[in-house]
Amino acid sequence: MHFDRLVGLRTFCRRIGVLKLARWQSEARVARRRREYTRTQRATVTIAVDGLSPRILVSDAFEYARALSWEDDAHLLRAITGRLAPGSICWDIGASVGIYTLVMAGKAGAAGAVVSFEPEPRSNARLRENVHFNKFTNVTVFDCALGSKRGQFTLNVAEHASAGTHSLATPAVAHQRRAATLIEVFPGDQILAEKLLPVPNFVKVDVEGAEEQVITGMANTLRNPRCHTLVCEVHFALLEAQGKPGAPARIVKQLQEYGFRGIEWLDRSHLFARKGAAA
Repeated sequence: MHFDRLVGLRTFCRRIGVLKLARWQSEARVARRRREYTRTQRATVTIAVDGLSPRILVSDAFEYARALSWEDDAHLLRAITGRLAPGSICWDIGASVGIYTLVMAGKAGAAGAVVSFEPEPRSNARLRENVHFNKFTNVTVFDCALGSKRGQFTLNVAEHASAGTHSLATPAVAHQRRAATLIEVFPGDQILAEKLLPVPNFVKVDVEGAEEQVITGMANTLRNPRCHTLVCEVHFALLEAQGKPGAPARIVKQLQEYGFRGIEWLDRSHLFARKGAAA
């Protein structure tokens, strides 16, 4: 779908309450999953995508519902695995507790690698536990965020580690924040050079309103021909609340300048960009 049409559709949907209805449906689904946990007390959730079956640890109803969100994202996970092969190099930027990291690690295999970035300390610890629990040896975890500038910045922290809504957005536009913590932020190009990381073939970005900064800070990496696919969640509401309603259009333009030609929207917020055939 063309970007301008998507923005217009989202604006119309907000006016007639469609997005509110979608949020209500999502909240109802989460409540149902939490009740299910109360009955079952399951310790793990299996992520069954494209013949893969990594398991994610759960210790309470919130974490159980969050782990089952892979079912809502199955179309995204299938799009990702369809662009990966054994030996693929993947970056998971905004990895949270690791749903996407685990799927990418399984698909990339021992010959490949996943580099995961998660700055929130509790989420980072859970991510490492999930990687260890699945016995993946092809995952490297960093406890920093990526952005356009090097420095320390304030991360607004959600109450639960697995919420996936920790954000560099200002407290006024963030929701369900418990506290704030200082984190290290690096441009992706800089950390790739300093840590001697391999150029990723695939990049996933989910950074709660900081996606434009991430993409700006790894321009050289994304321009590299070896980097052939990117999936980015575009947080329209957070960007608008920060006074950046033009950010989604700028992101699309940046990706086109970096050589991505096949750009499409997989749903109302996930941008899928690719260069030619997968490596």
